[in-house]
Amino acid sequence: MQHCMLVSGTRPEIIKLAPVYLALRANFAVVWAHSGQHTSIADSAFAEFGIHPEIILQRPVSTSLGGLLAGLTDSLSAAIHQCNPHIVLVHGDTSTTLAGALAAFYARVPVIAHVEAGLRSCNLNSPFPEEANRKLVSQLTTRHYAPLKSARNNLLLEGVAEHQILVTGNTVVDAQRILVGSDVGEQGAAEVLVTCHRRENWPHMQTICAAIKRLAGDKPELTFNFVMHANPDLQQQIQSQLANLSNVKLNQPLSYRELQLAIKNARCVITDSGGIQEEAPSFGVRTVVVRHYTERMESIDAQMSVLAAPDDEQAIYLRVCEYLEQAPSSPNHLYGDGYAAQRIVADLYSTTSDMRS
Repeated sequence: MQHCMLVSGTRPEIIKLAPVYLALRANFAVVWAHSGQHTSIADSAFAEFGIHPEIILQRPVSTSLGGLLAGLTDSLSAAIHQCNPHIVLVHGDTSTTLAGALAAFYARVPVIAHVEAGLRSCNLNSPFPEEANRKLVSQLTTRHYAPLKSARNNLLLEGVAEHQILVTGNTVVDAQRILVGSDVGEQGAAEVLVTCHRRENWPHMQTICAAIKRLAGDKPELTFNFVMHANPDLQQQIQSQLANLSNVKLNQPLSYRELQLAIKNARCVITDSGGIQEEAPSFGVRTVVVRHYTERMESIDAQMSVLAAPDDEQAIYLRVCEYLEQAPSSPNHLYGDGYAAQRIVADLYSTTSDMRS
């Protein structure tokens, strides 16, 4: 039996890799190595899927991006050396993703697979450093699991061989199907969900909060449910501006299932999260994306999302008001049918057939 290692570091990676892990176990000996980039919120994500990672590494002590990458690469190199896998899977665009691909490349792992490959904003500074991470990872991987045709086209334009790419759909839809299914209740009409965490938006948090404060004052009939990032500095900024508003709720991070229900029950969402841009259309909920660029143009083209510059209070305010005036949308499965993991596992099984003979 072939040995496969999944590498994760953050809660979104756990959520999107969990369906792949569960599907892999039928045909592969699987080890999950978690880098520790996220800790307590990672534990809750694993628990939701009933997964106990075989390897949990200690987060590097350095707070710089360079120090974080160096520490993650070192610890993941040791884990790969310990397990000697035939396949290493990484996901997305975090520092752990780049470190895992680099460590696997240095170890000459035969198959390095990238789940959610090919997303591009075409701007190295947005999202930062994620855009650079995913472009670099594409130079190291041998199997590219593109969620959509647009991601496949991006990879082809960068010179990735067509036979190395498989369009699978996005595994986040698999995770929704597994954990939430149809148990989502009725779409609400009195709540706006807010999340904001991207590094490039940290300098604009005051502007984003000012837009929410203005919206809360003009829309007293609505509740603004701000699910804060775990970062204490971000929480302090948010609390200093929004804590005393009666129709603004400031919440700690939710479990994945709780977040999906919050999306479903929202009138609209204000977010800079890539995952929520993918998840909300499944529930027919529109998103105002507080970013200058997005690599998820499908929801923009389907008019399920709209961009609002994070440094433009007026733009955020107007885009939210426009969505609040529109009738609810029907569910729109832009990002997959919920069976991406099965396609990934079937491809890996086929790819490693020569190793088994």
